[in-house]
Amino acid sequence: MTTGVESLRAWEAVRRAAKKEHAAILAGLPNARGSLREATERLLGWVHSSDAPPRDAVLQGALGALALGRLRDDLTPAWLSLGGPSFAIACAAHERKVIAVHPRKAGTLDLGTRWLEPRTAEQTDITLDVPTWETLAKAFRAQKKDERAAARAEVRDAREGAHPALAVWLDTIAQLPEEAVDDLAFAEALPEPAWRVLEPWLTELVPSLALLPRDLAKPAALVLIERVSPSALGKLAAHAKPLVEIVGPSGAPSLMRLLTDAHKSPFPDTTSAKKLANALATLDDPSVLAFFERHLSSRLLGVVAAEIVAKKSADAEKKALAVELHEVEVAAKATRSTRAKKVSKARAVVQKSEEAVAQAITASPEQIPWILREPPWRGPSIPPLHEASEWIDVPFEEKLHLLGSDSEGLEGEDVDDDPIGLLATRGLSAVSSLLEWPANRSAPALRRVESPRVAARLLEVLPSRRRLVEGYFTQYPVASALALLPLSLSRSSSATSIRLALEALSGMWSSGCDAELRSVALSLGQGDVVDQLGRAARLLDGPSASPHLPVWCSEFRWPTVLLAGGERLPPEAVRAVLELMTSIEVGKPSEGVIEIRSACDKTSLDAFLCALLAAWSRAKAWDDVWVLPSVAALGGLDSVRGIVALIREWAKERTTWPHALDAVSALEAAGTGATAALSGLIRKGSRTIAERAELVLRSIAKREGLTADERADLGTPTLELDSDGLERLDFGLRSFVVEVGDDLAPVVLDGNRRRVPTLRTLKSDDPTLAAASLARMRSLKKGLGEVARSAASRLERSMVEGRTFRVSHFEGVVLAHPILGRLARRLVWQRRPLAREKLGANAPFLFRVAEDGTLASLSDATVSLGRHDEIRLAHPLEMEATATAQAWLDVLADYELIQPFPQLARTVFTPLPSELEEGALTRYRGRAVLQMAIQGRLLARGWERADEGNQTTALVRRVRRHVAHYALVDPIVFGEPFKSETTLGVVTFGVPLSEVPPMVFSEVAYHLDVLGDAKR
Repeated sequence: MTTGVESLRAWEAVRRAAKKEHAAILAGLPNARGSLREATERLLGWVHSSDAPPRDAVLQGALGALALGRLRDDLTPAWLSLGGPSFAIACAAHERKVIAVHPRKAGTLDLGTRWLEPRTAEQTDITLDVPTWETLAKAFRAQKKDERAAARAEVRDAREGAHPALAVWLDTIAQLPEEAVDDLAFAEALPEPAWRVLEPWLTELVPSLALLPRDLAKPAALVLIERVSPSALGKLAAHAKPLVEIVGPSGAPSLMRLLTDAHKSPFPDTTSAKKLANALATLDDPSVLAFFERHLSSRLLGVVAAEIVAKKSADAEKKALAVELHEVEVAAKATRSTRAKKVSKARAVVQKSEEAVAQAITASPEQIPWILREPPWRGPSIPPLHEASEWIDVPFEEKLHLLGSDSEGLEGEDVDDDPIGLLATRGLSAVSSLLEWPANRSAPALRRVESPRVAARLLEVLPSRRRLVEGYFTQYPVASALALLPLSLSRSSSATSIRLALEALSGMWSSGCDAELRSVALSLGQGDVVDQLGRAARLLDGPSASPHLPVWCSEFRWPTVLLAGGERLPPEAVRAVLELMTSIEVGKPSEGVIEIRSACDKTSLDAFLCALLAAWSRAKAWDDVWVLPSVAALGGLDSVRGIVALIREWAKERTTWPHALDAVSALEAAGTGATAALSGLIRKGSRTIAERAELVLRSIAKREGLTADERADLGTPTLELDSDGLERLDFGLRSFVVEVGDDLAPVVLDGNRRRVPTLRTLKSDDPTLAAASLARMRSLKKGLGEVARSAASRLERSMVEGRTFRVSHFEGVVLAHPILGRLARRLVWQRRPLAREKLGANAPFLFRVAEDGTLASLSDATVSLGRHDEIRLAHPLEMEATATAQAWLDVLADYELIQPFPQLARTVFTPLPSELEEGALTRYRGRAVLQMAIQGRLLARGWERADEGNQTTALVRRVRRHVAHYALVDPIVFGEPFKSETTLGVVTFGVPLSEVPPMVFSEVAYHLDVLGDAKR
């Protein structure tokens, strides 16, 4: 970082250049040594550390232009702390002015913003950053009235010369009345796409209009309600009362039109519509009353309409109907319990989902995945392939590989009708003649010839002589690849030939010829086609012919399956899914499964598979063994839960016991998605079920390359908490939310998010629901304690052993787990980038996991992980200095986080001079201790017994490939009681202490430290 004087000079240069606005970015960059991010970090650091930072909005806008990337989160708080909301708004305005005059420069940055559309040569792009707007608007509203009045003047100055879209943004935050009228006048002429982008900010101008006289505000408000769309109903309803007061009866037609459009929406916003309807009802206008009379039976407006018509209507018949509807609604409100509301809400969610499915349009052929559009088992179709560009001509020298027996008995005989004889007598000159023979007859002889043209000829007889032809392709992979690769990507080839070539290539891949295939493709100038052909070949793996679906499949009405884009799969495509499922086997990966899972909506696909599983179980179609593995392979969490429910049900009956074991084996097809379920079966299943689940879990771990620790992480119980670590308890009229605190204790919150110290039942509670909820709470307390202790112990061993976490496992398993994730927040982690040469081998990056799941450094800057980074738990001895550990302890203390085991405050030990001389850990020798305490303490921390005969003479601990050997002073004899007292002995390492890593020595001493009052 530069000195204070140098920084001031640099900033003076930036300020002078920033006055021209268009040079703000360019003015900051010459002062940077290194990347843009490094420059920004230095500049931000100087602003935070300076005793008197410059309070200059233009300067801060220039800084904002430099800090547009990941440091956005640091920028707005810095503005607010330097000069308050008005100063921050001015800074943001200057930043956006900078972007406005550098659209190409800004367009290269990942801003995460929305853009004003359409973009034309006359209209400058401007970013509208929603999070920044919300932060500044909240801060501005929190000011006192006199402070806001003074701040509005500063915002008006920042608004000068701004693009109209930026002006809307600023006026919405500061609620400038006269400017709001100008904003809506500007917006009235905007084309529809641009209006839609600005609509959320334009609706927020209503409070500003309410500050003006009605005759000035009314035209602008009429523009707003005439153009606003039903999608903005929620924001508009928040200001419904002042809006109706401004527009009066002249705005009623537009408001009624808006409510009518909202009524036609498939998913209307009921709450917002009622707010706007109540505000509209305050207008004393006949057209408004007639509008409500027409909507008495409306699901959206019926409640409000009944109340208004009952009070104001002159039509006796309609008034009587409205009174009756109003009384029914009042009675329903009085008697409706919280439980009934919950059921009603659940039904509404289901109804909305069903309506969405019913309204989904059928997918076009182009939207349906190829494997479902043209199933390869129904005809000679081939996957879509991109034709390769020009091929390089690669010469190949043909070779003849005759056997010793091929020449026997040929003397004096006519060999013209013997293909092998022709090769034996004429050599390679006979190949051309043999290629004209029928392929089935010449195939045994052609197998002796290594040649691309022979490989192409043999491909024709692949279906009838598969073993011979596949053996040839495997034996001569280079010659075969030279023939098969161009054939599979040529448009002149027939579909049958391409399909045969793909099948042959698939066989070569599975036989281990992938290196030769890649080498040949590279020599042909097509190095990128191998992966494309490999995926296409794997897509052909499936049923050999169109399978016959069982009767129970055709008799059931299947739920609709949607594509990821919301389109409905047609019946023929759904049938293709079922046909593919009949060929799915446990342990056999299928590209078709991957294709379907990525193309389909996961929720609808899971619902379809659960319905299929239920229908199969009801039909007791046990012979259709494909159902269980295919549901596990294609489905998600709900499908796995459905299979586990069947396992528990079948395990109760002797007749269905074998099916329960088959279902456990089928869970292997779900891969790592089933590890938690399998771990639950191991803990709570019968002995036989647990043993089978253990075998399946080991098979998954071996196939996926999981370590024992990764397997343990995946198997950590979630205690049926949701992904946010929440559990909802229903007491009838009352309901509570239980969340897992950062100390892993359950915290009970009421409906207002207030903490409830103790759960007690009341007379008004539903006895059954209350009893179930209290039992669930007791189970949760017990389960959290057990899981937390086990997981914390495993994480401590991970720190000691130096376990490396893969980034995908760290983010997808540890942080995503409702319990492991909270443990991870209380620890400090380190990452070592793959490119260590840039940082040095001993320069790990330390970080913690913030409450929102992001990663933060010691200074709370955002940390991002590379795909190949190494993640470990930081050990105090591996940190840069003791001061670093203390700094991290202060950070955790600020966030009131208590570590699950001693990490940062862990006591560390170094060898004493006497121990270095003796070559052993001797500081505890002769200390009095209980014999039971020695065994209990050390065995719990991973030490192992070393037995001789019928007694334990020593304990052994392996730490990072080093072995610590602790010799017991008094051996522990099997079958005899522990001695009440004994003394501690010494620990040796098999090597001089100078060769023992400091971390290994410290951890071994740490394990013994609690047993004796040691000198450190």
